[in-house]
Order: sequence, then C-alpha cells, then structure tokens
Amino acid sequence: MRILRRALPIVLVALVVGVIVLVLTSRPDLDDAEKDVETRWTPVGEQLDARYALLATANEGVRANPGPVGELSTEAATALEDWRDDRDSGSVAAQIAAANEVEAAARRLRAAVNESPRLADNADVAAAFDAFAAAGPGESMAPFSTAVEDYEEARNGLLRGLVAGVFGYDAIPGLDYEP
Repeated sequence: MRILRRALPIVLVALVVGVIVLVLTSRPDLDDAEKDVETRWTPVGEQLDARYALLATANEGVRANPGPVGELSTEAATALEDWRDDRDSGSVAAQIAAANEVEAAARRLRAAVNESPRLADNADVAAAFDAFAAAGPGESMAPFSTAVEDYEEARNGLLRGLVAGVFGYDAIPGLDYEP
C-alpha cells in the first residue's frame, strides 16, 4: 500500500507531462500540415473555378431536355451552386466536398448525354463537354493530394488522433477528380 501511495503521484505527474509534451509536439505538426493543404488548395480551387464555368456552359446546352438528362442537369446545376457558395464562405474541407459533388454530378451527366440519342450527335453539346473534360487542376493536383495525405497522416494514430479531435483538426477529404 505504501508503494502505491508513493508511485501513484509519480505516475500521474508523468502522465500529465506526457500529455503536455504530446500536445506541444503534435499541434505544430498539425497546424503546418493543415496550412500546407490550404496553400496547395488555392491553385486547385482556382483551376476548378474555370473548369466548373465550362461545366455550367455545357450544362446549359442540355438543361431543357426532359427525362433523366434534365434531372441530371438540375443535379449538376445544384452542385455547381453549392460549389460557388462554399468557394465564397466555406472551409477548404467544405470546398473539396462540394467539388467532389460537382465531379460526381458531371460524370453522371456526361454519361447520360453520351447515351442520349438526341444529344450524343449534337456537336455543340459534345464540344462543350469536351472543353470541360480537358480543363482541370493539372500539375497542381499532385502536390495537393500529397498535402492531404500528409495532413491525414499527421492527424491519425491513437494519441495524435486524440489531440486532433480535441483541438478540432477535422478530416480533409481528397479531391475525387478524374482527368
């Protein structure tokens, strides 16, 4: 019993010191990794702005069509509007999530347009979608993806995960972009 009374305060002090050291060493790494993602996102976001302007133009060419293409066109328009809203006032994670929604909606819309007998042979629609497909983040995508992976690595793990959770270092998704 005497050993327990002497050892318990020592263990508690060691635990508190360990937690303080963990927080002091983890937070700068998390801050740096998060700032790197935000920095690397800037050129990607700007290039996606241009890409999505081309999608909006392509979408206008099919918006009046009835049926599944029209529904997918409305879905793409909604995703584009969400993108614009998040670009103006959202976090990087929210912007990436909105971009992923736009990319998914664009893939579905393009597949439907390609399968539509009325639209597949329309040269203007095809040219608009080809211009959209050709635009993209290009060379800035790889450094951004690496930064997201580094951030997720910095915030994962049992102890760092606790620090990240307590101090609000939320997950940042990768961009689901297919050239």
